[in-house]
Amino acid sequence: MPQTCLMSSKFDEHEEEIVTMRRARATWSRIAASLKARGVKISDGSEVRKWFLHARARAVRAEKETAPFVSVQLSPSLAPAVAPSIPPADAPRKRVIPPFKKKEKTPEEIENEKAWSEIDTSKMPG
Repeated sequence: MPQTCLMSSKFDEHEEEIVTMRRARATWSRIAASLKARGVKISDGSEVRKWFLHARARAVRAEKETAPFVSVQLSPSLAPAVAPSIPPADAPRKRVIPPFKKKEKTPEEIENEKAWSEIDTSKMPG
């Protein structure tokens, strides 16, 4: 895990050993005993556990903060084999909306239209 803070810890130089032992399902007290045998001053396994969890949280936080700035490239296996075909701009388009069907006018509507068309609007103000 990359060091993202300015202050270093006594466990930073033993990071690979700690991660390897955790992957092998070693307990925190066993890891602490191993580090103590190497000369690292440790009171108990909880110190190692706290460091490990904080280091992991820092790494996750750093990854989230830098993710928008990392360019993503598709590997050849994920890239589409054939480019999608795009129809030319002048190609006829399929009609999506069905044509509007006019309903037949009732005799009353025909009468109203006739009455409105007979009104002389040239004599109206405005």
